[in-house]
Amino acid sequence: MSKVAALEADAFKITSEQSIEQLIEGFAVTEQLMDENLTTEDRLVVAEVRGWLMDELERRDAGAMEAWLETPEATIADLRSCFGEVA
Repeated sequence: MSKVAALEADAFKITSEQSIEQLIEGFAVTEQLMDENLTTEDRLVVAEVRGWLMDELERRDAGAMEAWLETPEATIADLRSCFGEVA
């Protein structure tokens, strides 16, 4: 198994064990990180983590994820609302 495949497998295992609220909170943290003065390499890492979190949220409820993605200027509060979580 390649290093990338192993990392992706680990990410799937970790995200699959988290609650929806934990996934959303993790996504909120990545949003804050993207606002930081990061190197291009660090931004790519954060983007990859965001993708893993979004993949797991979509796996849990594709309709909720689609609703959030279609929300103009969607926020974390909108993400929580789409997944029925209390802000």
